[in-house]
Amino acid sequence: MTQIPSKVSIIVPVYNVENYLTKCLGSLVGQSLQNIEIIVVNDGSKDRSEEIIQQYARDYPEKIKAFNKENGGLSDARNFGIDKATGDYIGFVDSDDYVTEMMFEEMLLLAEKHQAKMVICNIRKVDENGKVTQNLTQLPNMPEKIILENNFSVFADISYFACNKLFKKNFLLRKDLRKAFILKIYSSFLSFCLSVMRLRRPRTIIISISSGQIPLPELIQRKGLICLRR
Repeated sequence: MTQIPSKVSIIVPVYNVENYLTKCLGSLVGQSLQNIEIIVVNDGSKDRSEEIIQQYARDYPEKIKAFNKENGGLSDARNFGIDKATGDYIGFVDSDDYVTEMMFEEMLLLAEKHQAKMVICNIRKVDENGKVTQNLTQLPNMPEKIILENNFSVFADISYFACNKLFKKNFLLRKDLRKAFILKIYSSFLSFCLSVMRLRRPRTIIISISSGQIPLPELIQRKGLICLRR
């Protein structure tokens, strides 16, 4: 019996990012992982973002799923995208970020290799000109496979960014986690881990950390926010 390959849903909230959106979407449609869907949620943009989204939806109809909604803020847009996702795994990329070509393929390989509920990779911050301003290496001295309950304290050092994490969908959709995590998007990853540890079952959560081989998602630093709530 032929095994159906896992699918990754990438959720992209959009709010007034016409200057950054093309690079973001270009990096996603160019992913080496072919079995993906890119869920683009326009959260009430007033600029040319919708025009850009529709152009990509026309050019890549097999990958881009475009949606419009009233402005509700970043977390609300992510929630909207989760409800539309059909993948086995869910990733988040903000619309002023861009990622390297093999990022999601490599993260999916790690997730399936270790049956991990979550995969975390490194982050590279760049300025408006693409110059690297900061490299955020996630737990460089830890093994590739980590059991959360046995290594809880080290997660105080993990970045709170959603963009460098891949989640198993059925894990993320647990009502207790979704209410606490996705609706608010914790200010620290440690607080998310606290919620995980409060789960009745399972308490054994496997998290995989890149060993430095995974390409880095690159974050363009800017002053604006991706989705502002009016």
